[in-house]
Amino acid sequence: MDNTYNITKASSRIEIINHVLGDLKKIKEEKSFDNIYAIDENISFFLSSKSIVTYFNWLFRKATKLDKYKLLELTDLPFPTWDQKMHLKLIELEKRKFPGLIKPLVDKIFNFINSNKKDSPLVLVNFGSGGAEVEKQVIKKLLDHNLDKSIIFISIDKSLVTHAIAKNNLKEFSGIIDIEEIVNINEDILDKEIKFNVNKIKVILCQNDIFNLFKEFNNRKFDLIFHSLFKHHLNYEDKEKLDLISSNLAKNIIEYDGYKSWFHIVIPHTITGWHDPVFLNATIFSDLRYFTRHELKEKKQNGWELSLFKVGTYALEKTNR
Repeated sequence: MDNTYNITKASSRIEIINHVLGDLKKIKEEKSFDNIYAIDENISFFLSSKSIVTYFNWLFRKATKLDKYKLLELTDLPFPTWDQKMHLKLIELEKRKFPGLIKPLVDKIFNFINSNKKDSPLVLVNFGSGGAEVEKQVIKKLLDHNLDKSIIFISIDKSLVTHAIAKNNLKEFSGIIDIEEIVNINEDILDKEIKFNVNKIKVILCQNDIFNLFKEFNNRKFDLIFHSLFKHHLNYEDKEKLDLISSNLAKNIIEYDGYKSWFHIVIPHTITGWHDPVFLNATIFSDLRYFTRHELKEKKQNGWELSLFKVGTYALEKTNR
């Protein structure tokens, strides 16, 4: 669905909410999306978000009863305008030094690169790369430290909207790094990139189906697979597939996402998102879909190293021998 609206900074919360509700009701009437549960719960959320009183009533009375495996955020639905709006707001938040939303991941990737002694180019793959803000902050840190490393970032996202955002986000490095779009990358293409990528940083934006990457690449082809605020978007089966594919294709894995915390839902995340209802939806629905700390600690028992951060995020790391 192409929902092109003239949404500006001057648009009020209620105007935006009413536009969103119009889209949701239309897609429901057209029966063009099969997850009716997700559509209905999004309608309920946006109706409740018209005032702080009805929002908190929804939060404490209904949100606790939602099925996180059926729940979808607005940006998981086929609405390019809202997808773009949310990702631009997310990048804005990720850029801020406080609260430093993705800083723990950026630091871990930087340390991985800095400590790696590999002579040939390092290949780092980002699943669900969005606006490539993680890559941008890692690259900036590498340049600030004058690290002479040959690195290929493969940024995989099926959304052309986010690819456009990523290109714009990385344009400040024009002439310093190489940026290329490849619809579907495979091992032959990557091998050529590795052969000719000498003392350069390159970002390749592509649209591969991550669940079919095992058909295109040999085991342990990538030095690192990472993903940021991505895994909670997947259903249970796809989460399991993601772990399996990552373990097969990468020597190292970093999973970075949020953990479920009612403190973060009620206070900082509501405050951060309140004036932007589309971002509020993405933030709160993400919170409701996150792993609990108990679930994360169970995974720790399966060979993953777990770190929890005050900002409400976690990192799970694994090295495949």
